[in-house]
Amino acid sequence: MEIGIAGSGWGFWAAANSLTRNFNAIEVFNADEPELLHAYQLQHPEITFRVVGDISNFLSRNIICAGLRNIIPNSLLSVKTFINIHYSLLPDYRGLHSTVWAILNNEKFLGYTVHLINEFIDDGPIIYQHRVANDFSSTSKYYMELFNKHVEENLGNLINRFLNQQITPEPQDKRKASWVGKRNLHDCQISFNSTSEELKAFFRALSEPYPTPYFVKNKKLFFPRKASFQKSRVKTHIGRVLNIDSEGVWIKIQDGYIILDEIQAEDGQVIANDTFKLGTRLDDSNKTI
Repeated sequence: MEIGIAGSGWGFWAAANSLTRNFNAIEVFNADEPELLHAYQLQHPEITFRVVGDISNFLSRNIICAGLRNIIPNSLLSVKTFINIHYSLLPDYRGLHSTVWAILNNEKFLGYTVHLINEFIDDGPIIYQHRVANDFSSTSKYYMELFNKHVEENLGNLINRFLNQQITPEPQDKRKASWVGKRNLHDCQISFNSTSEELKAFFRALSEPYPTPYFVKNKKLFFPRKASFQKSRVKTHIGRVLNIDSEGVWIKIQDGYIILDEIQAEDGQVIANDTFKLGTRLDDSNKTI
């Protein structure tokens, strides 16, 4: 086989689309629903596919990893070349949910890296990086779709150049590295003891299909679909509902107010803003997920 691809999710399909334009025979290990892969094969009758049930079963010497959650053992790394697509500008943000973390940290630039896989986390030499400016307004979904589009348009040609020894991978500088971990639902709880800039990034980063921001009242979760901000130098109770008007529910944060509107209950129903009475305290201690 010419090339292999392993992984799952929207990044996998973007990479697969690019490879089908550049290779005639592709081995596939995919962790999504089997029907998706079957339909994909039918859409590409010009490609010879070989489906493998485990990453150890690849015949190809070169395997592209896109959304792969498996840990590749050293026994395979020593005999095959594994190439990963990682959605951060390595060596920054090694680990999981990297684009979300980069937006939360208000990085000036976002992007993705194509790199060789070695035994350590996102540590291998860099083959290619794509960098864009953070506009400080678009969501993580927007950037992921932007990167997927770029992968789809460029990956296959890039891999061909690498296999033809037209690209020399560059080692990463570990002294500049940072590591981040997997986020869960609890990490999506709004901390009202944050600044407006921190919370703006929070709402941008946590957009669908990721879990979205929520707060807790009486041990129930509420998900605001709109958030705006007003600065204020006044010091008063953090996390307290202090105004309700046509703009929404005004809650004190560190440097002013967050104004929440279109608030949904856990069942998805939008509830009236006056459900949250003036003086209600909303803080991180109400419920632990």
